[in-house]
Amino acid sequence: MQELTARGSRKLLFIRSGSCLSSETLKRGEGFVAACKERGLTYEVMDSGDDAGGFNEEGIYDYLREHMMNGKLEFDGIYTSTDGLGLAVLEQMRRLNIQAPKDVQLIGHDGLRHLNRGAYLLSSIAQPVEDMACAAVESVIHLIRREPVKEMTVLPVTFVEGGTTRIME
Repeated sequence: MQELTARGSRKLLFIRSGSCLSSETLKRGEGFVAACKERGLTYEVMDSGDDAGGFNEEGIYDYLREHMMNGKLEFDGIYTSTDGLGLAVLEQMRRLNIQAPKDVQLIGHDGLRHLNRGAYLLSSIAQPVEDMACAAVESVIHLIRREPVKEMTVLPVTFVEGGTTRIME
């Protein structure tokens, strides 16, 4: 949300998929809503989940189409709970002739790259995968030794440019 607003977006949409039980994707949505409220921004939240635990691409298409007026989407910034979902949203935007970042800026979450190297597939909030792996191994070692394990580890994330957001001036 911060990257979208820093780049000029003011009417935001968060699209998520996944379980309604406590999860990281649910927490991303809660953080998005809290930040929008704190800044007095206009926002909506769409749950794109399907019964199989994936996401409903036709539902995304219908939602976006229903929120268009005079050929323009009423949102100028979209944040998705995962990069996979972000790519599905990007595809549905293309079907509706909505261009990122010209018409709408789009940011996913995970830091997905083509074949895990090279360019990012869309602008994203990248997770520190190596640090996450080290923290997980450390936790397992503590468990094996019957030592206390941290209930939660918070690691810093970074924004990565993938071509679906405007360049900051």
